[in-house]
Amino acid sequence: MPDRSMPSQMIDFLSQIFFSLGSGYYRYSFIHSSIYSVVICLADLIVLSFHNK
Repeated sequence: MPDRSMPSQMIDFLSQIFFSLGSGYYRYSFIHSSIYSVVICLADLIVLSFHNK
């Protein structure tokens, strides 16, 4: 069960991060640009893991 619920929680967390990045992009563009690149890397890893399964 934990292995099955983990990806959905990660996706929800990433979606919340994307929404927060979009809303506060102009106020925190410098900080969020670095966070955004890290989030994109995490999203790529998750997508790759799904494709491998």
